[in-house]
Amino acid sequence: MTMGREEDRKIEEEAAYWVTRFNSRVADNGELQKFFEWKKDPHHAAAYERADKHWRVSQELGKDPEIARLIDRTLDETSPRSVIRRPVLWMAGAVMAGAVALGAFLLWPLSIHYETGVGEQRLVRLDDGTSLHLDSGSAVDVRFTAGHRRVSLISGRALFDVAHDKNRPFDVDAGAATVRALGTRFEIDRQRADARILLIEGKVKVDAAECSTGACTDHLLPGDMMMASEAGLGAKERGNVQAITSWTSGRLQFTGRALADAVDEVNRYCKLPIILDAPTLSDERVNGGFALGDRDAFIRAVTALYPLRALHEDNGTIRLVLDPARS
Repeated sequence: MTMGREEDRKIEEEAAYWVTRFNSRVADNGELQKFFEWKKDPHHAAAYERADKHWRVSQELGKDPEIARLIDRTLDETSPRSVIRRPVLWMAGAVMAGAVALGAFLLWPLSIHYETGVGEQRLVRLDDGTSLHLDSGSAVDVRFTAGHRRVSLISGRALFDVAHDKNRPFDVDAGAATVRALGTRFEIDRQRADARILLIEGKVKVDAAECSTGACTDHLLPGDMMMASEAGLGAKERGNVQAITSWTSGRLQFTGRALADAVDEVNRYCKLPIILDAPTLSDERVNGGFALGDRDAFIRAVTALYPLRALHEDNGTIRLVLDPARS
């Protein structure tokens, strides 16, 4: 076996570790940062996508009794060393074991609270197989029963990768709207009284909590984005999925983003905020990528691009003001 093949096998095993890690319990901010660093390598990212696809397939296969028996027999005959070489079978077996426990578990309602502080993220695997990625400064309540799955997004932003279950609807209450999905990926950003919904895969139904505009219910297709407010549902737009969800990979990607909005986005991850005190530049467009929480890199970029200078205040905040010498 060549060194190249040894390295490939090592990468595949690392990818399998991250997939199984994120599908077992809560992953904290430190682990996510390690994962982001590891995934920067394109070979690592490709291996992770393959392993994650195998995981999803194994979940579906695990529902077939014949396949389940085959998995059990294979696991019984497999040595511990071979289990490492067969991450897909190991993951499928884990799904089957979890399914047995889940059947009894769902006889009782469950309500669990998850939240993140400023600059933190959490990746949570729910008991039905749904994954929930919480952004900085976010909070959710999760309540499952035998016939219904409900999540309340109390504040902040979350990306949902919903496990398909036609017998148990999955609803997310985001204040201004409720989003229903049976098996799909979407992001909701709750902004005070409003909520922005972006569909990544599948299909969702959106119901307004209040409806004074006549736009009470709508359906989204992949790439669709809409705002929900106290007045009802806004018009559908096409969203840049890669840029909007870039926070899930440890970076913020701006593509023609208004400067004021970009400052707000950077401030999600900073305990000491940036204050944009230059109203005439608030609508100027920002392009570029920045690591989460790297406030200084963002300030260097925008002060180089626009006639701004950064004032460091005693409380640690930074105020961006017009630079008379450059304006």
